[in-house]
Amino acid sequence: MQFLSRLVVVLALGWLALNLFGQARVASAQEEVDGVRVMMLFGGVVLVGALAGGLAVVSFLPELGDRIGNFFFNPSDRVEENPHSKALGYVARGEYQAAIAEYQRYWQEDPSDTLALSEITHLYCDKLHDPEPAAEVLENALNHDLSPSDAAFLSSRLVDVYWNHMRDGNRARMLLQQIVDTLPGTKHAANANHRLQEIERYELAHG
Repeated sequence: MQFLSRLVVVLALGWLALNLFGQARVASAQEEVDGVRVMMLFGGVVLVGALAGGLAVVSFLPELGDRIGNFFFNPSDRVEENPHSKALGYVARGEYQAAIAEYQRYWQEDPSDTLALSEITHLYCDKLHDPEPAAEVLENALNHDLSPSDAAFLSSRLVDVYWNHMRDGNRARMLLQQIVDTLPGTKHAANANHRLQEIERYELAHG
């Protein structure tokens, strides 16, 4: 509300400055120029314009700067808390088991939170170098009622565990073929086909 009030005042002063400028031009164009009046009018233009400009600078520039800063950095906006913030805190401190427990709690509360399961997989495989529990978590999740897209995503993460960390080509191929058969013509099927070919090429090259 204050912003609008200040804007109205600045616009009014700007209109007054333009009006005075117009009168000054008319007065200076007369055959008999009243020099004093012309000077007063132009002085009024300068005075009112300076007042409007000063008010605009004081009133709007700080707020504009804050809005631009908030747009890029959000220092003063209420930032929506990351639902995984507690787990991320544990990860930052290297407390990976505690982070896994938090991610498991998130998924139990929201079975659509497949990102939580993906992070559990990452922590077990890449931080704790223990892929077996990661595979177990994903296998159990895939026994739940999931959307085709979520099931494909978790199956793909399970393929990562089987192939990248356990070198179990048989189970990896089985899951990938299941994605191809279940979701034909989708990006999931295309990605699964591509990975099947990669596994086959690797196994051919390495006996």
